[in-house]
Amino acid sequence: MSSISWTPTTFEDRLLYKYLNENPGKLFLEVRVGGSEDILNARRIDGVLVPGSKSEVYSPGKYTIQDLKQSLDGSEIHLIEAKRTLNRNVIGQVLVGSSLLARKFNPSQIRKVALCSAGETDLEWFCNQNGVEVALHPIIVKSSTTNNSDQNRSINDIRKDPDEYRRKAFLSGWTDAVKGQLYKTVQTRKTHANMGNLFGWIYGDQDYDFRIDTWDHYVDNLADPDSLD
Repeated sequence: MSSISWTPTTFEDRLLYKYLNENPGKLFLEVRVGGSEDILNARRIDGVLVPGSKSEVYSPGKYTIQDLKQSLDGSEIHLIEAKRTLNRNVIGQVLVGSSLLARKFNPSQIRKVALCSAGETDLEWFCNQNGVEVALHPIIVKSSTTNNSDQNRSINDIRKDPDEYRRKAFLSGWTDAVKGQLYKTVQTRKTHANMGNLFGWIYGDQDYDFRIDTWDHYVDNLADPDSLD
């Protein structure tokens, strides 16, 4: 087993990178914890960290089950799931993943971590009651959308960089669509509220986690990869 240089590429990678900067050690990425032999559908944990004085990152294929066992058994570890926004899915992945990992390995202690850029009050309370640490590392996403006057566009894109306020506008637009209201401006202006309204019109009355996941994917497609700090 040898550590390799690692360049974060996805939003979740950047969250893990920030976490590693504050919590040095050996970070194993995409750790399989389930017993499924189906590689594509095997249950994985975004990251398993063994605290130490030196930071090392091991990507899938660069470590073996024996390497993991040697590092994890008898050690305090951080089991980490990364997600743009705290929701029930990531909490469930942490809870299930910790149980499956404990069945396969023998760490002395598992620190269960939901690593997110944005939290949610009720779910943070739940995590506190159930032994899940919520690690919040806000990442500002700068949109790559522009509104150049020299471009001939039928729809005026006036979206600003996504933030908590604009996420609420997106969700509000979705709720209005569920109530049967399609905004008159959706054909002439691109705003986060209008986009939420369109998604709501298409997908209908979905639960909160589905709407948040849709927002996350929507923002990921907006972002200029070089603009994530």
